[in-house]
Amino acid sequence: MVKKLALFMFILMLAALTLSGCAQPDDEPTGTGETQVIAIAQLKQETNVFSPVKTTLEDFEVRGLLYGDEILESELGGDELGGFMAAVDEFGFGDIEVVPVIRAISMSGGNIETEVYERFKRELIDGLLEAEHLDGIYISLHGSMGVDGIIDPESDLLQGIRDELGYVIPIGISYDLHANVTEDNVRLATFIIGYQTNPHRDQFETGFTSGEIMIKTVRGEIEPTMAYRKMRLLKGGGMNLDFLPPMNKIFKWMKQVQERPEVLSVSNYMVHIWLDEPELGWSTVVVTDGNLELANELAEELAEKNWAVRDYAHPEGYTPSEAIELA
Repeated sequence: MVKKLALFMFILMLAALTLSGCAQPDDEPTGTGETQVIAIAQLKQETNVFSPVKTTLEDFEVRGLLYGDEILESELGGDELGGFMAAVDEFGFGDIEVVPVIRAISMSGGNIETEVYERFKRELIDGLLEAEHLDGIYISLHGSMGVDGIIDPESDLLQGIRDELGYVIPIGISYDLHANVTEDNVRLATFIIGYQTNPHRDQFETGFTSGEIMIKTVRGEIEPTMAYRKMRLLKGGGMNLDFLPPMNKIFKWMKQVQERPEVLSVSNYMVHIWLDEPELGWSTVVVTDGNLELANELAEELAEKNWAVRDYAHPEGYTPSEAIELA
């Protein structure tokens, strides 16, 4: 009897040890053991093409023109690159190597001088070519950049990268909510996501989401699939704030849609109107995990919601003298 009891206790202990070794629900997730290399860059400027005052190299230098490691050593703060690096900390598990290339930001102004843009373009492409075993590229752009003599400079930049590095490597783009998304943008990028607040206060979150999508893409965990719709719609003047009618209900719907597991991002681009481009207009962009049908369905539904409020009256402004008196 004693021997049987001892044998029974031994079997129980062995089973407990076996189960404890197999079931580890509280363990932290770990990396794949393989290093993925992701290049990051930032080139941001919002252009009023009707301004006679050009945006020069000095305008970028005033904000801090940075290259290579000095980008990560700088104060990234709450912008997109800061958010992207936070995503690397959250999802990288030590397996993501970040290669910073260029960070160039200017205040809004007139067209960027052609030679300045071409310099940045060449420096970005050269930096990407110098990186070994590059698995992905993330670029923070505004989306309403103007350059002397170039239509749709964002697509020109992406095309230059594709020409040199090919079409296999994923390129993720984040845009300001007032970006002018074009057909070539969508053709050349793997995914495009934008701010979801106006006035803008989610730059960090936008970069974080970009980082999560890019990291999971280079690991093969997801397959970003993008659809977009372009509207012949130009509407500004204060009616496109995310927390006031009519757009508040639309942005609420967008957040609800993004809770679906297959939906990676839903963006609504209420374009910066001071551009002179043939594809100027509002755009909707939806990124799903491998579901093109769903992406098209949601991009179309969001466009219809925008179109339904196209006649919403703009808030009445003030005359110059009234504004001065109020100030």
